[in-house]
Parts: sequence; structure tokens; C-alpha cells
Amino acid sequence: MPSTDSFRATLAEAFPDRPFTVAFWDGTRLEATAPGGPTFTLTGPGALHHLLRAPGQLGLGRAYAAGLIEVDDLDRVLPVIDGWEPPAPDLRT
Repeated sequence: MPSTDSFRATLAEAFPDRPFTVAFWDGTRLEATAPGGPTFTLTGPGALHHLLRAPGQLGLGRAYAAGLIEVDDLDRVLPVIDGWEPPAPDLRT
């Protein structure tokens, strides 16, 4: 399986303030920058395909429905989905 090292580094740079943890299929994690946030567990690279093809709620929903993303606490996930505003991507990179 492909390594998640470069993706984790890019994700950490793109989202320096994360109210959630991302756990990857290879056992690595990108921790939340604030306590008490939910954990999204990506069960395989297919989850990234959904998230990159349709960023935001649509891709997340598709990956969740396909069983490629698991969440530890749905009650903590809903406020993140509804209220978190990620920074705009740097189009130069």
C-alpha cells in the first residue's frame, strides 16, 4: 500500500488548524490541533479519491457511505462538518 507520509505533510500544511484527527490505513495519524475533536479513520486510499474528486461534504459523504471513512463519534463530527471553514487553498501550489 502507498505511504501516507507526503499526503499527511501536505494536509498538515494546508490545514494548520484542524478540529479533527485523521487516522490512516497504515496506522499513522494526523492529530487535531485542538482537543475534543472527532477522529476520521480512512480505511484505504479509496477514501482519498472521494475526498479529492469532490472536496467537502459531498466527497466525505460518498467515502462514508462506501465504508472508506469511519468516525469515532457522529455527534462530534456533525459540528465540524457544519461549522468548520477550512482555509482557501493556495492556488500557486
